[in-house]
Amino acid sequence: MFGIGGFAVKAARKGLQDAIKFEFTSNTIQFLRLLSNQASQSGLNHEVLKLHRETSHYLELFASEIKAEQYWEELVASIIITGSGGPPVAKQAVAARLALEALYATHPTFTIGFLYFRVSILSFRLEFKYAEAIGVCSEAMAFLDSHPQFDSPYFPAEFALQQLGCALQLKDYKVASEAATMCSRKWKSGNQNWFVFMESLFLLRMHEGDYAAAMKIFNEATEHPRYTIVDEHRHQRWTLYGCYLEYAQGKFKDAALATKRLNALRRMPMLTTKYGKDKAGFNLAIRVLEFLILLDRKKFVALEKKIESFGRYKQRYLQPDPEGEAFVGFLIAMARDLANKSVIDEVLMKLKKAALEGDRERKKKISLNAESLVVIPYEKLVANTLTSFQLDGILHTVNSKTGSRTPSKKTSRRPVVHSLHRT
Repeated sequence: MFGIGGFAVKAARKGLQDAIKFEFTSNTIQFLRLLSNQASQSGLNHEVLKLHRETSHYLELFASEIKAEQYWEELVASIIITGSGGPPVAKQAVAARLALEALYATHPTFTIGFLYFRVSILSFRLEFKYAEAIGVCSEAMAFLDSHPQFDSPYFPAEFALQQLGCALQLKDYKVASEAATMCSRKWKSGNQNWFVFMESLFLLRMHEGDYAAAMKIFNEATEHPRYTIVDEHRHQRWTLYGCYLEYAQGKFKDAALATKRLNALRRMPMLTTKYGKDKAGFNLAIRVLEFLILLDRKKFVALEKKIESFGRYKQRYLQPDPEGEAFVGFLIAMARDLANKSVIDEVLMKLKKAALEGDRERKKKISLNAESLVVIPYEKLVANTLTSFQLDGILHTVNSKTGSRTPSKKTSRRPVVHSLHRT
């Protein structure tokens, strides 16, 4: 290699400083080798040894950065392949988190630290440890603040989006709203992550019961010119959201619309995650909405045909999700034991207990295969169903021609509104 002149040496030293500042590790190594070669030709042996030690350090750092990126890429690939994650991917994520923690302790750079936080958040989320994931998101925000030279609007938006998703799972709407505010300022309308954010924002408004705001979000997302770039499974997800919104607005009193939406729900294979044993995610949301529409339409004959399979589904797939299991039990009781107030009271008590257990379980590891999707909180669905049926004192008889049940003329007692939060 030819030597370099004084001006070039100054330029190389300036380039080295900038490369180190902005963590361009491969450039740092090249500048060090260039300066080492010049020092060697000038007989500056002490300088050569110094530069050689620095080069060795950055070569080791470069190898660590490549390893860190490999952990991240392999984890993302596993999630894509499985469609949702599951226990095997959760174990992979934990191993990657621990490995990155060790790398970051040895090389506390922005590049490795950023990947460490990315993997850590995913790791806790895959283990359903949402409170821990939210805490790591906060640490990640502070980490970004401590590295202003790497300022980018997308970095904090990425962590805020994760925080929003975890807060929704915990029903912590204060944290969710704060994260949503940050996301709305950072994500540019129409890109892929913006559509992901709009899903979470839609769910937040649905959980808050602000259906007018949810409708605006739904229209803004689905009518956006770039909606066509959204993946097909997300298109179907928005279709499901639209059906829930119509249910919340009471639109399924229209028999034609109810039939049309039921047929659409039955044609949603893409919503079931690719992970073979998963029945805890979108599949449950689809089944619940089908059941709710039939209940809303008082189609008890059709419901009786679904009760057995829904019961098996509950026993097989919802054991790790006490609140989901109890809610499905409530729906089955509404379809099968509507005249029996004591049965309804019993399932309501189970649901109330399961909701409390669920709040505790959400702060620990739950052995599910995928996050459950609750578009409208179960307590709101219970209140809506109870109000619709005005349970107390109403007996029903089956009309074999229409598949509907009508109140007996003997009932005249004032309806009682049941509450999930009764004492």
